[in-house]
Amino acid sequence: MTKIQIFVKSFNSKTISLSVDSDDSVAFLKKLIVEDSRAGADIEEMRIVFAGNELEDERLVGDCQIQHESTVDVLMRLRGGKGGPPKIDPNLLVLAQKHNQNKMICRKCYARLDVRAKSCRKKKCGHCNQLRPKSVLDSKGASGDGSLWSKCDVHCYNGETIKLSPVMQSSSRMQEIDYSLQVLKYFRGEGANY
Repeated sequence: MTKIQIFVKSFNSKTISLSVDSDDSVAFLKKLIVEDSRAGADIEEMRIVFAGNELEDERLVGDCQIQHESTVDVLMRLRGGKGGPPKIDPNLLVLAQKHNQNKMICRKCYARLDVRAKSCRKKKCGHCNQLRPKSVLDSKGASGDGSLWSKCDVHCYNGETIKLSPVMQSSSRMQEIDYSLQVLKYFRGEGANY
C-alpha cells in the first residue's frame, strides 16, 4: 500500500488534492471526489479521465499508471439524442401527410400545387397545365419500394473501379458495400487496402 497524492481537476474547473492508496479502486476515488468537492454530483454520471483514457470503476489506481502528483480530470456524462420520434395522433399524422405529400408539381417551374390543380398558379411558366404528381419518398430518402436507384462505384487505391449492384436496400447499404468489398478482396487474393 503506497500512499500517493493526486490532483483532481473537476468539471467546475476547480482543482483539489487527494491522497489515495495505489490499491484503491477508481469507484472509491469517485466517492472521495464527491465527498471532498461537495458539488452534489452523481457517482454514476461521473467519468474519470487520465491521459486521455476513461478509467473503469473496477480498476485499481495503481493499475491505471497514475503516479504521485498526477492530474486526473473529472467529467460528467452527457445524455445525448433527441429522444425518439414525436408522439403524434395517427389522425393528425395522416392529415399532415396529406397536406405535405399529396401534391402536384409543375413540370416547368416546379411549383408545389394542390392535388386537385389543373394548371399552375405561377405567372412565370404561363400557367401551364403540364403537371405531375409529387413523388412520394419514405423516411429513408428512397423511393416507395425502399430501394435506392443509384449505381455505386468503389474506386480502389490500385486504380481499379469496382461496380456494385445498382439497387441496394437503403437500410443496409454500407454493410452491403463493405461485404461486397470483402468478398471481392477474398476472391482476388488481394491483401491491399481498398
